[in-house]
Amino acid sequence: MKNTPKRIYLQVDPKNEKPEDFNELTEVTWCQDKIFDTDICYIRAGKKIDKKLDDILCCFEHAEEKLSQIINREHIPANIPNVLNYIMGSLQQGIQKLKMIGE
Repeated sequence: MKNTPKRIYLQVDPKNEKPEDFNELTEVTWCQDKIFDTDICYIRAGKKIDKKLDDILCCFEHAEEKLSQIINREHIPANIPNVLNYIMGSLQQGIQKLKMIGE
């Protein structure tokens, strides 16, 4: 099929009624653009998306491992600021990759 959008947004609560169960919704519409704060983003999956998600997971796992070592005092590095900068960089990298999904 031609011209399928890479991401769509489900409008599940345009009247701000705060539903608690998706299965109880009776009228759900969608749009290529986010309209409401409550819209749910869906991204078309494929091999490229799977690879990006694996890369993101790797960034977050590295950050989690380093942070866990510090929190559990398994390894307290001499230069905490450098390690924290490394962790922050890994998290920022993951966030940036998340933003690029579906582009």
